[in-house]
Formats: sequence, structure tokens, C-alpha cells
Amino acid sequence: MLVVVPAPPALSGELALYHTTDPLLSNSPVLVSYGPASTIATSSSRVQVHVFTPAGLQSYPRLAVSPNSPFYAAVNSLPREEQGDEVCRALAFGLSKYFAEIPQCVKDAWAKQSCPSKKTPSAFGIFGDTHVAMLASRMMKVDNVEGITKDIQQALGEQTQSWIDVDVVLPPASIGLPRDNDRHLGSDDTLDDDQAVSRYGEYAPLINVLGEPAFLPTSKLKRAPSRPISVGRSTSFLKRQKEVLRREMCELVDTEENYVNKMNDLVHHVARDFRDKARGHKPLSWGPDEDALTALFPPSLDKILEANSRFLDAIRGILNDTEEQAIQDIEMTPTDLTNGHQGHENVDDTGILAFAKCLSLAFPKFADCYADYIQAHASFPQLLKNFTREPASSFSKRVQDTGEQRLMSMLIEPVQRLPRYNLYIDGIVRQLPVRHPALKILLRARDTISDICSRESP
Repeated sequence: MLVVVPAPPALSGELALYHTTDPLLSNSPVLVSYGPASTIATSSSRVQVHVFTPAGLQSYPRLAVSPNSPFYAAVNSLPREEQGDEVCRALAFGLSKYFAEIPQCVKDAWAKQSCPSKKTPSAFGIFGDTHVAMLASRMMKVDNVEGITKDIQQALGEQTQSWIDVDVVLPPASIGLPRDNDRHLGSDDTLDDDQAVSRYGEYAPLINVLGEPAFLPTSKLKRAPSRPISVGRSTSFLKRQKEVLRREMCELVDTEENYVNKMNDLVHHVARDFRDKARGHKPLSWGPDEDALTALFPPSLDKILEANSRFLDAIRGILNDTEEQAIQDIEMTPTDLTNGHQGHENVDDTGILAFAKCLSLAFPKFADCYADYIQAHASFPQLLKNFTREPASSFSKRVQDTGEQRLMSMLIEPVQRLPRYNLYIDGIVRQLPVRHPALKILLRARDTISDICSRESP
């Protein structure tokens, strides 16, 4: 997950908020939060000031309003009766520092937008000490501090970009042919600015930001993710690789059996008990009725158990059927390449090809039930809180008997299970030689799981 825009500083509700409009800049709004600086000392002369204008939000969590600072000149420009006001001095000092740190290009754009005639809007220059003093003396205290602070934090909140790949499709004929002196560049070489402009024209800055592109024919746009995947680069298939491969396959089967047992306990014992009791729910009693309980134990839960039970039977059968021949193959495979033997790549003695096909056929059947359950799971904590609001209700007592922590742990199992399949696939793929026929099948199965996980956010 890439953070595109960082989160703004935490603006405490204990801060006082002051507001005014700037007549020299087309009545642009100016908001300033003010309060004592957070410190471990019992007393401190430092203050915190947070300034928000069309130029952006800037925070000064520990500001010393010192007469020796060059920013204090704005305080001296205040009217005499306001120079003795501690708050007004801090506002002027903070605004002076804020304007001084605004890049000149931002100041020019702000002034040009406010003064299209390019004439000075007053007898004194904007962003100067007199300008700051005027704003500080016009500041009015705001009562709705909490609401405005919440709006600012939401507007400037952290923005992230998912790790999922983004494909950029440019308009036809917008990509030029490489120049003669560019043809020698390898796929890992980066184009300089001139080369990028000659290739992509007006889109060169965008391409440079995204990094080195990978060109694909339109017929192959549906592909495995281009993010790094651990694929074995070797063409050999040695004894150690086959041993690790079988161990990964066995571990996947063992953990799948454990997972199915947990799901069986959840569906046939815990959920069934709650569902049976909900059928006898009285209209005036606390706790959910049968329809409301469906939100906590959705039908997709039963479908997940059914799908994974069939999947477990299939992979366990493949593992058992190929165990004897896999042991014999491992014993016959050399430990190194000294004799030139590289293993039996085209013979599925390890059972991995049948195993990969089973994963590729089973995972698409997980799509609907898991996607529905993952989406429903987001509301489980709040549902459980609402259902147990009355401690004396029969539902609350059943939750206590089951154990709330145990119940939530069981309910989150399907959400946590899906990404683990990809971890096992990665472990298996690392052992396979680059030309092994099971490799593409496993990566296709991995893409299926990634696609299901990406449906988590509706």
C-alpha cells in the first residue's frame, strides 16, 4: 500500500480556533488553531499554531514567540492595544512564519488569482508584516471547533494507492518509434528526458513517474500480475527442491484439514446452536431473531464449508495417490548437477502437476461465497456489540458460554485463509524449474485468489 498523501497532524479538540477572511486576497479564508504546546514540563512558554489557508495546512507544534525572532516584526506591527494580547501575538507570529515558508511560486499564483490586474491591492505589499498584523487583528474565535476540525481532517486525510497494478492505455498513435540510438537500450534501461519525449510526447512526464513500462499486446491484457513473484530461475529440478516441494504440498493439505475442522465446528455446532435458539425468539425479548442472526452467520458460511470440504478431499487424494512414486523419484534424483542429470521435468512423479490443476479448478468456486463473506465480516464486531447490548439476554449468555474472543476468532478464519493459499503457492513455485508445466497453472490459481481478495472493498 503506497501513501500518496500523508495524514494531516492531529488537531486536538482542546485547541481554540480563529477565523477571518483576507480582503487583500479576494477574501480567502484563513483558519488558525491555537493552544499551549504539548510538553512534559509542568509549565512552558511555547505554543502550538496550525494555519490553514488555500495555500495548504502547516503545523507548528512547538513555537516560541520570541522577540529575537525575525517573525516578531509582525507582532510589532499590531495595534498597540493588541500587542499586549498573548493570543493575538501568537497568531501574528505563526502567520508570519507561515507566509515566510510558502514557496514563492505559490505566493505568485495566489496573488495573481486574487489580483488579475497584477496591481498591488493596497499601499503595502501582501504577505508582509503589516498584512499579517491586519489578519491577526481581524481574527474571530470560532465556536464549532470540533465540527470544523473534523471537516479539515477528512478533507486532508491520508490517501493511499493499492499495490494492485495499474495499466495505462494511451490514445492511438501517441507512442512513437524509438530512435536509432535508442534501439540498443535493454529492457532494464531507463530512458532519459529527451528519449522519453521522443517516444511518448506529451505523456512522457506521466510515463517517467510510473517507471519503466512493459508493453503487452491487447490480446494478452488478462495476465498474471506484473508485481514481483518468486519464480525459480533455474532449469534444474534437484532432490532438495523436490523434498521442499512435497513438504509444502503436505503442509497445505494439513492446514486445509485443520481449517475445515474449524469451519465444521463453527457451522455445525456454534452457528447451529445460535440459529436454533433464534427460531424460538420472542417478539419482546432481547437478542436477534432468525432473520437478524443471518447477518452474523450468513449463508455464505455454509457454502464455504461445503466448497473447502470438497477441495480438501481432492488435494488429499492427489497427495496420497502420488506419495509412493514421489518418494521413489526423490530417491533417484541427484543432489547436484555433477553428473549432468537435471531431474524429470516432463514427468509428474512429484504429483505437483495434478496438484496444480486441482487448485486451478477449485479456487474459482471459492469466488462468490468468499467474496460475500468477506464483505459481510466487516460488520460483525458492530453486530455482536448490538446483539449483546443487554447482558441478561439469552443471546449474551450464549456468547459468554462460547467465548466472545473465540467466536470472533472463528468468524475471521475464512478472511485469513485466502491469502495463505498464495503463500503456499509462492513456496511451491520457488522450487519449480522455469520450464515446468505446473508453473503457469499455479500462477493462474494464484491470480484467482488475488482477484477474490481484491473484492473485499465493495
